[in-house]
Amino acid sequence: MNRARTPFAEFAVTTNFSFLRGASHPEECVAQALDLGLAGLGIADRNSLAGVVRAHLYARENQAAARGLKLAIGTRLVFCDGTPDILAFPRDRAAYSRLTRLLTCGNLKARKGVCLLTRDDLLESTEGQQLIVMATSTWEEEDTDKRALRSYDEFKTRNNKTCILRDASFARSSG
Repeated sequence: MNRARTPFAEFAVTTNFSFLRGASHPEECVAQALDLGLAGLGIADRNSLAGVVRAHLYARENQAAARGLKLAIGTRLVFCDGTPDILAFPRDRAAYSRLTRLLTCGNLKARKGVCLLTRDDLLESTEGQQLIVMATSTWEEEDTDKRALRSYDEFKTRNNKTCILRDASFARSSG
């Protein structure tokens, strides 16, 4: 059932790619937005862009743009330093690249399945980003238990690689 276009866009949609936080598949989120007649939908999974690919494909296959739905590609940045969550939506390809580099930086600082970001990390990557500051942080105690690696030596031992941050980009070498 298609309704009249609703002049509303939901920008904080979490899919099942935000493990234990979102329940619906990205395709289901887009389908529901089309059914409700929303003007826009912003997929923003937790420290991940995983859900946006399926959402984009479904939107394209179902001619969502022609039906009036604009899809915003982004992520919900969750910080380990008390910074409130921030929704980030890149404006162009260069900003998308900076956002993926930011997420990679956070993922490399933690054990698998955790992304450790700080406000300072974000400040190096804001060019071209449209940011929405949320009211609070969703960082939880269980996230703190998945702490950063304590030292460069521990990182090198676990990953057998070195990772050097230079101007918000990574250089890898065998370690």
